[in-house]
Amino acid sequence: MIDLEELKHLWKDNIDSSVHRQQVNSEEIKTLLKAKSANIIDRLLQNLRIEIGVFMICLLLIACVPFYFHAREVSIVCLLVIGLIFIPYLFYYIKKYRELKKFYSYSASMKSHLEMMIAQLEKYLKIYFWGSIFLTPVTGFLSAFAILYQLKALGFLLYFDTFNYGILSYMLLFSLLLTLLSYPVMKWYIRKLYGQHLEKLKDCLKELNEIA
Repeated sequence: MIDLEELKHLWKDNIDSSVHRQQVNSEEIKTLLKAKSANIIDRLLQNLRIEIGVFMICLLLIACVPFYFHAREVSIVCLLVIGLIFIPYLFYYIKKYRELKKFYSYSASMKSHLEMMIAQLEKYLKIYFWGSIFLTPVTGFLSAFAILYQLKALGFLLYFDTFNYGILSYMLLFSLLLTLLSYPVMKWYIRKLYGQHLEKLKDCLKELNEIA
């Protein structure tokens, strides 16, 4: 079977040949581009499913923490983590998953649908990136609070005062450093899981525009 690059080459170099116009036409190239795009969407969905799986495991672990430590303060922190971090991420994952699944049931032209899909993914990835950066200090602060409180409960920090100015300053500094470190990590992570595949979808759209 002729691959996409061969079809494009024949289309461009032999556009005036009636034989090649019959054998190599734009519809066949579009069919291959649709298959290529579907393969990219499959990879995005696969990465998203893996991420959702890890997310659910983390959610389960956080939900089990209060049953292990039996401390009211730790339970409150866990509820805050679930409410402020896990619930927003859950809505985000569901929304993005549904958006990706729409690719297989679109009724508009492939070109217009790809344009819409790329625009939506770019928007979601920006929300994902900046949302993660914003939630990092919240996660760091609440985690530091829970760990220090439990160390005190176990007798390792006899003089730990949750609302001590110095302790709060250290926890805030820890949260700030964690946020600064998370910036390049999130850049790499999003590109690895989604960004590189989004670039491939843009290449498909560019190729569609070339044969339009």
